Amino acid sequence: MLEYESDFDTNGVLFLLGTNGRTTAYVNPHTTGKVVVTSSPIESGTLEGFIGHGHPLTHGGNNYTNCVAGSFVALQLPLPLAVTRYTLGAYNVLRNWNFEGSNDGVEWVVLHQHVNDQSLAAREFATASWDVNPDGLAFSHFRIHQTGVNSSEQHYLMMGGLELYGRVGGGFAPGTVSLN
Repeated sequence: MLEYESDFDTNGVLFLLGTNGRTTAYVNPHTTGKVVVTSSPIESGTLEGFIGHGHPLTHGGNNYTNCVAGSFVALQLPLPLAVTRYTLGAYNVLRNWNFEGSNDGVEWVVLHQHVNDQSLAAREFATASWDVNPDGLAFSHFRIHQTGVNSSEQHYLMMGGLELYGRVGGGFAPGTVSLN
């Protein structure tokens, strides 16, 4: 079980993938090919920046999509995960979005819906975490899908970090799944 202690702690799956199970210094897991990040067209930043670990200034600065309704950032893990909590780092802050899961990257299940969510403070970089109860369902694809305007009343999806916590799923026995 990958258990949350605090925003962007060292217990999440992306940190573990980025450190080879805490055996090396952190390298963004998209950079190393351990996860695949996709998004709507990007106006500024990099795919790696959307899932950075920690403050965005340490991994490339502002990351945001074009100002288009329905923008998204998606992530494919090398293993299924039953998410119990997730953390976002954002600026020009998200207010309306869905956190979604999928096993094929085509059909999505809403795991947590946010409507005018004020949890992320309206400042340059804010973090917040939410509990997720996907009924124990494990997914290998996850997506932040913007469903309305941000705190600036625009459709830019501005995100600078993501971390996932939960239980490795899909019928794997404990100790048989490598995070490498």
